[in-house]
Amino acid sequence: MRILQAFTEEQLQHCDARFWGMVDTSGDCWLWHGARTRKGYGVFTVYALQTGTVTTMSGHRYAFIRANGWEPESTDHLCPNKLCVRPTHLEGVTSAENTRRKPRKQFCNHGHPLTLDNLYIYRSKTRMHRSCRTCRRERNRIYWAGYSGNRSAVTTPEVTT
Repeated sequence: MRILQAFTEEQLQHCDARFWGMVDTSGDCWLWHGARTRKGYGVFTVYALQTGTVTTMSGHRYAFIRANGWEPESTDHLCPNKLCVRPTHLEGVTSAENTRRKPRKQFCNHGHPLTLDNLYIYRSKTRMHRSCRTCRRERNRIYWAGYSGNRSAVTTPEVTT
C-alpha cells in the first residue's frame, strides 16, 4: 500500500466512511456518486487533517486497495461500468495487461464504423495508428478544395532556368 502507507489506520477509517457514503450499493454494480474525471471514472481524495497529507486517486483503485490490502500496478474493471467500485468487480493487473484488455474503438468520432474496408492503418516513428477512411477522404477533399483543383501547382514547383 505505497500510496496509503502515509496514513494511519484511524485516518483511513475516516476516509472509508467518507468514501462509502458516496457509493450506491443497491445494485449489482456499486456506483460511485462523487467527483468524476473527464473520462468518466470516479475520483476520490484521501486526506489527513492532522498531518496535512493529501492524495487523489480513482475511486475504484481506492476500493480495491482497501478491500484487498495491496496496491497493484493497475486496476481493471471486470464489468463495463466505469463508475463501479465493487471490489469483486475489480482486478489488480499490470499496465500492459490493462491496455491489452481495453476494447478497440468500433466507430470513429463522427460515427463511421471502423471496419476493415473503412480503416486506414499507418505507422509513425513510434507506433501504429488507425483512422477512418471516410473522414480522411473528407479532410483531403476540404484541403484540396483550397487549391482550386489545381494539384500540380502545389505538388511540383515550377523550375525556371
